[in-house]
Amino acid sequence: MKSKEKELLVRSRPALVRSLDMAEVLPKLRKDNSFSKKDEDVIMSDPRRRERVIKFLDIMEKKKTEVYHKFLDILECYFPHIYLMITDDWKEEQDSIHDMGTPVGEAKYLSQ
Repeated sequence: MKSKEKELLVRSRPALVRSLDMAEVLPKLRKDNSFSKKDEDVIMSDPRRRERVIKFLDIMEKKKTEVYHKFLDILECYFPHIYLMITDDWKEEQDSIHDMGTPVGEAKYLSQ
């Protein structure tokens, strides 16, 4: 997973832990072998929902970028509020990078 995606996943972790349901997410990722049977067994071995989500996120951080994007597609369909939160955070970050004001060199020409 690329560092940008990993950072967004880490930043969104509290909301994901509060809201995610592995019973809905994991079968969809298992269908195309994005997650193995072993991954599923490790995640589902804990009876506590919160701990299952934490284990899932720990494993997800080690997956390829393509798996992360499949995960986002699932969030968009089944957990749109989380999807919007994650993607809005990324968009806000990009906007702030691109909207850092007028470059210093240009400022003197604009004020004349």
